[in-house]
Amino acid sequence: MVLEGSANSTLLDSYETERRPIAELYSRQSAANGRKIFSFLKHLGTADIADVDTARANLYRTIQDPSKQAMIVEGVEGQREHFDNLELHIGYVYDNKYAPRHASHYEAKFVPGARLPHSWIEPLVSTLPPIDLSYIHGLEVAYQKARHYSNLDLCEPEAFTIIALDKTTANHAYQAAQGLNTYGLRLKVHRPYVDFKYTAIGNTSSREQGEHMSLLIRPDQHILVCTESFDGPEHIMDSILRGVDILAEQAYAQSELWTGEQAPVDVMLSAIKGKVATKI
Repeated sequence: MVLEGSANSTLLDSYETERRPIAELYSRQSAANGRKIFSFLKHLGTADIADVDTARANLYRTIQDPSKQAMIVEGVEGQREHFDNLELHIGYVYDNKYAPRHASHYEAKFVPGARLPHSWIEPLVSTLPPIDLSYIHGLEVAYQKARHYSNLDLCEPEAFTIIALDKTTANHAYQAAQGLNTYGLRLKVHRPYVDFKYTAIGNTSSREQGEHMSLLIRPDQHILVCTESFDGPEHIMDSILRGVDILAEQAYAQSELWTGEQAPVDVMLSAIKGKVATKI
């Protein structure tokens, strides 16, 4: 978006504010995993053993020792977060305060900054390409057919997406999409049970949560806004333009640069919002 000119370079600052806390979270989890597995290998008698045959003999002796079975079960379970960590991979939230209770226990979240939780859907008017499951052997035809489309497929990588709860929200979104075109931004609009419907398989609680709110989703499939209703097309546009904060900050800085005086923030913000409204 920055390279195409549809977003200011200040958008790149979000990589520091959003991604760094997640990277630090991953690093802490990795360090914890390392400590746990090294401790486990030590109990198995394989840590710090240079000779492979000796390490293997120690391992076989340990796993065959009845008195060691409880320790082995506990040690294997202690590695769950090391190898089963879906909550880290897709459950993280772009929020500095976020920390998972358990890396293996994925929780669907409908909050700003969270990745849109997956639900299986059936298109009603869309021409979405189906997910190809033919490479997985042993799946029944009915099973495959019910899993050809995900709500994540509604999100295009170069556009914002809104899943509109009702007709009014959809109309607001269509108007906002026209205004956003003038900024070089695209907004795709989808309405449940008009453009697609949720199927009865998968995470029922996740699907039910998603059915009771309108969702504005970023191109990276993370939720920007979740609400029961938008106040109007301006609300949608403002949300996508980051509440016009970036535009306003640029204007404030330019004003102070040219005049040498503190920018009249209230007056300028009102003018910017008025300009946005005329684009609709």
